[in-house]
Amino acid sequence: MFSRKSNIILRCTPLCIKHGNVQYVLRKKTYSDEAKTKKLKTLPPKNWFKPPPPNQGSMTSLFLGNAEPNVELIKWASTPIKFGIKDVKNWYKKTSEKFEDEQQQFIQERHEILGSNLAIAHFIVHRGGKIMLRGDTAWIQKDENDVVKLPRRFDPKYVVTMIDASGMNLRYNGLMNFCNLGSLKWVSFKGCEHLDDWCLDRITALLTTVEYLDISNCKKITHRGLVAIYKMPHLKKLLVTNYDMSDEFELTCLMLEELNSNLQCEILEPQDSSTSDSSKIDN
Repeated sequence: MFSRKSNIILRCTPLCIKHGNVQYVLRKKTYSDEAKTKKLKTLPPKNWFKPPPPNQGSMTSLFLGNAEPNVELIKWASTPIKFGIKDVKNWYKKTSEKFEDEQQQFIQERHEILGSNLAIAHFIVHRGGKIMLRGDTAWIQKDENDVVKLPRRFDPKYVVTMIDASGMNLRYNGLMNFCNLGSLKWVSFKGCEHLDDWCLDRITALLTTVEYLDISNCKKITHRGLVAIYKMPHLKKLLVTNYDMSDEFELTCLMLEELNSNLQCEILEPQDSSTSDSSKIDN
């Protein structure tokens, strides 16, 4: 294309070509930023939501040949409905577990407003646990009227050093709320029935400053998950229960003590878990 006068929309780049005694001046047309912006404004907005097909999710979608059938609806319709006592209990149990998983999910907004210490304080106390602050000697928990006296905004004076989550209905999703607790020294998960090897791996990754850890009376913890304790370099006291009565469990504790010379593992028998040591580390 030969040289022409450029306008606002087009920006021309000159290019000279010599052929014999004749010299041609070519210009390459490129869109300017103003032209690109004008072009984008004329494009229709992109729809990120794909609308469902007609009659999707209705009973008619099962029978219409031109509509894509709802797989979930077909699965529900083909499943026999059982109203036995055992079936109702199983349904209620699954529904309750799903609800509890959703309730214990990590909420970024809560941690941004309250801070990590107050966020875990609300999370533990509202679920029946106890926390202790730095410099205090009394536990903070619900009173007889189920009232929790904790600030609803960030307060730098609230620094959690001890958490007693014994017997709580903690799940794997809820453990993410224990993040960024740099002053935490004492934690008890005694009797948490859902605590297993996967949960213990997450605990050891988050609570690296803890010096006292009680995971006794947790039936789902085995010697395989106990290996993850090596990721807690400041740990001084560990309480566990050997439900399998296996030699591997005791050997794992010996290995942990060898890796950490300051660590003392106390292995309890299943019948002794109810009377496990509850000594505290000074703040």
